[in-house]
Amino acid sequence: MIKITRYLYIHFLTIPLFVLAYFVKAHHTMLMAYAIVTVHELFHLFAALILKIRIGSIIVMPFGMTLRLSGSVIKNPLKESIVALAGPFSNLLMIAIGAVLNLFYICAEESMFLYMNLNFIIMAINLMPVLPLDGGRVFRSILAHFLGYITAMQIIRKITVCIVFFLVLLSIILTAFIGINVSFIMIAAFLIFNLIEEKKTSDLFVLKELLRSKEKLMDKKLIPSKVISASCDAYAKNILKKISYDNFCLIYVDNGNLSGHLVSESELIEAITTRGYRLKMGQI
Repeated sequence: MIKITRYLYIHFLTIPLFVLAYFVKAHHTMLMAYAIVTVHELFHLFAALILKIRIGSIIVMPFGMTLRLSGSVIKNPLKESIVALAGPFSNLLMIAIGAVLNLFYICAEESMFLYMNLNFIIMAINLMPVLPLDGGRVFRSILAHFLGYITAMQIIRKITVCIVFFLVLLSIILTAFIGINVSFIMIAAFLIFNLIEEKKTSDLFVLKELLRSKEKLMDKKLIPSKVISASCDAYAKNILKKISYDNFCLIYVDNGNLSGHLVSESELIEAITTRGYRLKMGQI
């Protein structure tokens, strides 16, 4: 990674890719694509700044650009959705501007066709429900709110793997019939690379959240809670998957005699860390 400023980085593979694009006469398309992606990322940046979310860095990558926040996850599902959807909204806005310009014949037909198509493709790809794309972040935030962060990540990862497998399979089929399709290969490579990075980040985030669960309620003073009912034979590890970052979990453990006990999220995590992952709720 090449550091340009404190917030701007360029992946070292980006430079040879631009050189290759120049020699194969694809630099015009590539420059326009990067210009569109720059506007896309700037809209993410503006939305984050408006919502007072700290920015980590902007990275120019071989397959586009990405905005990284100082924290790995925006813990408010609504804010995360707004920041994520700001990017595709920029593409929709650019398509509308392009339609107006085309109406008055201001731009060359060939350039306008490329501009409109690139915007539509970038918007469509980013709305796919896979990480690290915008649609995946919105989908994850919604799932995390209802199912817990761990379960949400498991679902998103499975969807991403299925889509990557489909893209790779489609690339093989297209190669067999019409030759190598670089676009599908690049998209699949981008998703695989970022899925690995996202897994590392999310696993670290889960670990940090579990370790500081006791302070979560103290930090926020007021936080929404959710109640989960479980039998004494339910494994604590399955309840752990229901815990999310934007609420506090209370578990009602039914002992089968019309009475039960209330176990807090902090007590659950402390029991698992001290007594083991396969602990049953009745034992707590």
